[in-house]
Amino acid sequence: MHICLITDTYPALPDSGPGSRYIADLASGLSHEGHEITVICRDKGAASGAADVVVIAGRSSGELQVASSVMPSSAQYARLQLGYWTALADLNDRKKIDVVEALQSSSFALLTAITREIPAVVRMESTPTKSDDAEFDRSLSGVVTSYVLACCDAYSCADDRISNIDSERICINGASDAVALARRQLEIYEIAGRRFAHTTRPHLYRHGARRLIKSTEDMISLYDKMLYDLLFRVSYRFRLKHWFNALRSNPRGFFEKLKSRLS
Repeated sequence: MHICLITDTYPALPDSGPGSRYIADLASGLSHEGHEITVICRDKGAASGAADVVVIAGRSSGELQVASSVMPSSAQYARLQLGYWTALADLNDRKKIDVVEALQSSSFALLTAITREIPAVVRMESTPTKSDDAEFDRSLSGVVTSYVLACCDAYSCADDRISNIDSERICINGASDAVALARRQLEIYEIAGRRFAHTTRPHLYRHGARRLIKSTEDMISLYDKMLYDLLFRVSYRFRLKHWFNALRSNPRGFFEKLKSRLS
């Protein structure tokens, strides 16, 4: 099987959380069992992981001109999410992925898998909670994660203390040995594959991962431009900043435009 694992840091660092250590042990065990493993992560540690594991960095994608200053948390989240989506889509194009698993903290990366192209598993680390934060900038990531958790094919968790999620999709894997952990997880992947093959829910997005990524990039760019135009109209401070940046970046063009306006 070709298995993709998604985590924050790989291989796990001494100060990494239990989720990163879980992925490191799982990758080692699955590789030992003869499976092809690719890890997509945000931060690639200096140490080397399992010898046969391919590591890809899901780097931030795109720049947002206004949203980065007005909504910094959401802008950073959107860039990181698009980077993960692109890495996963590129990988699946090169060699078909049989199953993808992500930590709960990185589960937003599974949104393209949930276009019904790849069976998806989430490793639960805590009981999901609903955000009561009314501010959009801080609640966007929670909204996306909640949607992904509602659509994934199976949950994996270390014990049965996880609650408030669909009990039919909970699969316990508390093994500590890497090989035992991998063998139990392969059973969970089979369960996820069967659910994936027989699911009756409609597709999240019927045009596939590539169109989803392009549509999201276009939507974010248009929103950023709309926000820029709105601030330019209603804020003198923003307008002065715009003119100052235009003067600094292209003095000749600035004065030519000013001359044409005055004439």
